[in-house]
Amino acid sequence: MQEGEFCYSMKEEHWSHVSHKTKEEAVAEGESEAKIYNIKKFFVGQVKKVELPTISAMCLLEDLREELMEEFGEAAEYALWANEEQEEELEERLNQVLSEWADKHSLNPELFTVENVEEAIV
Repeated sequence: MQEGEFCYSMKEEHWSHVSHKTKEEAVAEGESEAKIYNIKKFFVGQVKKVELPTISAMCLLEDLREELMEEFGEAAEYALWANEEQEEELEERLNQVLSEWADKHSLNPELFTVENVEEAIV
């Protein structure tokens, strides 16, 4: 499935796992399948790839602080307390590393959503 291509569904729930470069191609294939099953309408939409989730530096630092506080108590309350600029820098760098790692090991999600859905009548 490629970003921006088109797919179809008979019930707007389970989308075809074959995408088409044009909406017209998806409609043609959807019509053929709908006729086989005597279905009067189906849906056509545009593929939107799901991006790799991002790491929140703020959440990560909070989790790390909590771990330190569990072990060291109040003495660790202000450990890893970063300002907004430092958090943004950390978040950018972590997400860059995550993206490069996922690319290197082919671990990017092969998931998609469907947008711009339209009903097609057979």
